Amino acid sequence: LASNPMIRVFSSTVVRSCSRPAASFSTQVEQLQNSVKYCADLVKERDASHTSFISLFPQKRQGSAFILRAFHLELSHLESSITEPRIAQIRLQWWRDTIDKIFAGAPPEQPVAQALTPMAFHYKLSPQWLKRMVDARAAGFEEGQILTMEDLTRVADFTYSSLFYLQLECAGLRDVNVDHVASHLGKAIGIAQVLKTLPVFASRKKHLLPLHVLQHCGLTEEDIFSMEENDKLTEAVFNVACVARDHIHHARQVAESLTAQQLDTAIPVFLQVAPSDDFLAVLEQHNFNLFSPNLNQDSMWAPLTNVYNLQKKKLSKKF
Repeated sequence: LASNPMIRVFSSTVVRSCSRPAASFSTQVEQLQNSVKYCADLVKERDASHTSFISLFPQKRQGSAFILRAFHLELSHLESSITEPRIAQIRLQWWRDTIDKIFAGAPPEQPVAQALTPMAFHYKLSPQWLKRMVDARAAGFEEGQILTMEDLTRVADFTYSSLFYLQLECAGLRDVNVDHVASHLGKAIGIAQVLKTLPVFASRKKHLLPLHVLQHCGLTEEDIFSMEENDKLTEAVFNVACVARDHIHHARQVAESLTAQQLDTAIPVFLQVAPSDDFLAVLEQHNFNLFSPNLNQDSMWAPLTNVYNLQKKKLSKKF
């Protein structure tokens, strides 16, 4: 994969713009190629379906898309693999410190950090978006942090909208209306992901549903952890899903104000909402029952997420 033209072009371009005098150009390119290969392999291993979306980016932007997705996966892996909050916070603090080192040009010997460093300087990335992605993961380890729907929306915004802002910065798009669309889509994806992963978290006696939503529906944590359909849980899921669908609707409305050039550049970013939009539609077909046996299977194989339909949507600039 290191000989992949995408990786070679990306690495040469980035290194040429911010090479270090202490090392030869070819050495720096080789080092970055190895780091990008690690990121691409990580995405293919842990999030293979996402490679379909990265293929929608122009070749010169695919390297940055792999790196940013790998950073996202490193953080999400902490949430899924660590159960002790204290250990998780230590690892998250390590990433906060690493972001400071990245923008100081002195990253640790970690492949994702090594790949992010020249990329951050080349594209003049904003460090606060990377830090917000780290802060979002901390909420998953802190009891009582997600009290309201607004709290959940903020976590979704920090997790996914921040990722989109970085992808747009790599495309040279820094526009308030483009960011507005990305903000709504990121929130929708984050909220939908909480619903999609609820059965997995419930099996571990965890969940990220807002406390106020539970109280409004008369739902207890025991109801969730029983992993059985009940009317109260269905009502809570419906309420949360409606918020996610509203964000997608608002994003499409705001996108109508974008220029053709802005939309053409941003559409690979915006299309990443497709699996969440599809999941929400399938969830409605299953009467908002997250424990329906065929829910994930129906969502996984829905036609919206296959490469052919994504390419059609890219050409039509619709998401």
